[in-house]
Amino acid sequence: MAINSGTLVASGTTALDNAGLEGYRVTASDQGNTTRQIYRATADVTDFQLTAGSYWLRWSLDGTGVSGPWQPPTSTGEVGNAMQSLGGGSFAAAADSGDGLGVELPFSINGTTGPVRLGRVIDHVAATCSPDQPVVVAGDFNIAPDDRDVWDPAATAGATHVSPPERESLAHLQAWGLRDVFREHHPEPRLYSWWDYRAGDFHQGRGMRIDLVLASAPFADRVRWCVVDRNARKGQQPSDHAPVVVDTAEA
Repeated sequence: MAINSGTLVASGTTALDNAGLEGYRVTASDQGNTTRQIYRATADVTDFQLTAGSYWLRWSLDGTGVSGPWQPPTSTGEVGNAMQSLGGGSFAAAADSGDGLGVELPFSINGTTGPVRLGRVIDHVAATCSPDQPVVVAGDFNIAPDDRDVWDPAATAGATHVSPPERESLAHLQAWGLRDVFREHHPEPRLYSWWDYRAGDFHQGRGMRIDLVLASAPFADRVRWCVVDRNARKGQQPSDHAPVVVDTAEA
């Protein structure tokens, strides 16, 4: 699978499920023709993540139908210019087996971008760092990692900061090799770093922990203590966030 610029983003064998007959290709003068079948195939792409954008899918499949042996097209990266594999690395314009005329077979991939909300961060970390190096990714993520990090999970269920796609994207980033430093030192609930200004949320304990320090093992193993400085949230005209302070041993 490649983006339109030609950059390969995923490859390998992926399950294609035949979703059944969708209809037939007909002409105005022969609308009852049932020899040119249209099938829908579904590809299982759950093993990798895609950011928002336009993609072309290169694929092939052998089979037989009323029209005889066939292969679905393989894209060349030009919109509306699908090509049919002829074998041996040879390609030609996708042809209608009924009349032999070349046809355009553009296609698209539809999906959601939620699970890759941190896609650019993930790509940057993976391209420039290694988990065996001391790496820290920290800041206001606007994501509460789990229900311990929310004042009332029932009241916020499905909302921004706690939705499954957001939490999945954070888990995907951590799976690269980053640990939640604060949670390792404070597993208890009701410890927050952000409180809305409205309705006195800070004084009533209605907050979220969305300011995170994620670190690779070489750094996380050196952390001696970690706290949220609630005092910085008090006083006149404070930020709605409180700083997360991390103390480490010498490298």
